[in-house]
Amino acid sequence: MNKLRLPQIMKDLKIVIIILFGFAILLSCSNDDENSENDIIIGKWVPIARYESNQQIELSLCDPFFYTEYYKDHTVISNRIETTQFPDECGMTISELGIVWENLGNRKYKIRHIDEQGTVFTIYKEASNLVIESPDNITKTVLEPY
Repeated sequence: MNKLRLPQIMKDLKIVIIILFGFAILLSCSNDDENSENDIIIGKWVPIARYESNQQIELSLCDPFFYTEYYKDHTVISNRIETTQFPDECGMTISELGIVWENLGNRKYKIRHIDEQGTVFTIYKEASNLVIESPDNITKTVLEPY
């Protein structure tokens, strides 16, 4: 009688394994909306360093006084950081209207004005900082969360 039950137990075990494997596959898949909401680019960022050919160069006078914010809805703004030390040379508050971003995968992001083709940058995290590499791989900017 044990011999008759063993094939049934094995069959039931195979079904359970197949079901568990199916759930594992479904759980490992994520939809694009979730990826967009958790995208590394989302947040407010302020530049802290710039490099050309891996040699650090000075940021422009105004760079540390402006932040860029990437939103979940794929829009981008840039605005002035409120401080009493804001240089007069940097002018008024700037808000970049009509700029959008798109995650192309493999650390590639397209940033563009709505009516333009845009530029593809390589963007990745180093610890909590965001690194943006230019398409020519010569210039990169390091930004920290603001």
